[in-house]
Amino acid sequence: MEITFHPDAAKRFNELGDKLRESVRVIRKTLIGKEAAFTPYPAGTVKPEDVIGPITMTDRICDGLGNDVGRVWTLRGESVGLIGDAYQELKTVAKALEKTPSLRGRVQVEFLVDEICSWLQAALEGPTEPLATRISIRCQSAIQEYEIWVPLFSVHGVQEFPIGAVSFRNLSTAMMDKFFAPRPEQPLPDAARQQLERLRSQLQGHLAACVTLTAEKKTAQENARAMAQEAIALLRFLSPANWILGIQSYCVPLGRERIEIPTELFVRNGQIGEISKAALKRGPVLWDIDQERERFPGLVDILHALSGNHKSDFRRQLYDALLIYSRNSTASEVADKLVFVLVSLESMLLKDSSEPITKNIGERMAFLIGGSVNERKAIIQNVNAAYSIRSKFIHHGNSVEDSEVIERFFEYAWQCFHALLRQIDDFETKAALLEALENRKLS
Repeated sequence: MEITFHPDAAKRFNELGDKLRESVRVIRKTLIGKEAAFTPYPAGTVKPEDVIGPITMTDRICDGLGNDVGRVWTLRGESVGLIGDAYQELKTVAKALEKTPSLRGRVQVEFLVDEICSWLQAALEGPTEPLATRISIRCQSAIQEYEIWVPLFSVHGVQEFPIGAVSFRNLSTAMMDKFFAPRPEQPLPDAARQQLERLRSQLQGHLAACVTLTAEKKTAQENARAMAQEAIALLRFLSPANWILGIQSYCVPLGRERIEIPTELFVRNGQIGEISKAALKRGPVLWDIDQERERFPGLVDILHALSGNHKSDFRRQLYDALLIYSRNSTASEVADKLVFVLVSLESMLLKDSSEPITKNIGERMAFLIGGSVNERKAIIQNVNAAYSIRSKFIHHGNSVEDSEVIERFFEYAWQCFHALLRQIDDFETKAALLEALENRKLS
């Protein structure tokens, strides 16, 4: 795609580039810090024949938190670069470039910082094109359309379905065969082959969140990752982990499953006799999403409709609340789950922070999902008890007990969001929802 800047903007960026070039100074390197006191054990050795392609070295100057505060490169035998305020000026130019209409949302500031540094190196070594021209050429080459699949951890499903701009598809055996097919001209060592087999096992037959977008490669990855995360969070609304205590959902992008694997050493007389490693699995790991879709027909379609259009006040509030609510399903501790559920409910069912919380949440939930007077009374009583447990935990540090109350409250909370999803076309604003609930109380 063609990348162009407004003539006035290009002129200004060129001027800023020339100013940065004049700010480059000789950098004296000094070694700060102590050598590590421990002796690490190398897991492997990288040999020259293992390196594919040229090696690119970039010297970065970092502060104690690992943040970049300068860049250094070699020019005619000396170390030169930008550090401190001069480097911050470079980052300011990169941020300004990133906000231009041609580049917004398509490149990262880090990519532009690297390109400006590359241009500075070339400009100091001899004649080169102006900064705006270099950035335009490089971005035009780097920005492409990418189709990115984000595999889910142990989630299976055969049927393809969308949630917003994200399409969920199966990583089929045919796809795996084409990618993992052995290449006779490049025989693999046993260790490498076993590693590929493990990778294939993690992928084949699993579900993936698929996104197509146009951007620079790393920006495309980051944007796809964020879009997939939100779609997966909505998908977890179908998980039993939302209303059953003691289990958590592992429906997350592959690599973010957070399975705890504690390690214990059994020692006798100073000698290790056994090293134990065992995963702590809080509920079933494998999830067949096709079964859940059959259990809740039409629910994924509603989530798709909400994700594809959450611009009205009511839809936006509900979308944001569901993203908060979804975090309860991946939490392992009941106290954490309770906090996420309560915060998400309050964001939907309270007008503002000045309203009495427990009374309004209880009554509005009751008139949202209660079908009879007795059901509404039971809901209000349960909400009061849940908030009492929450208060004892937050204000007094008491453990979250009375699992029967909490589990029933989680069931009511899920029913509440399910009811709100069924009414996404009934209200334009959250205020209209709350007014409708108040009217039900008076009818």
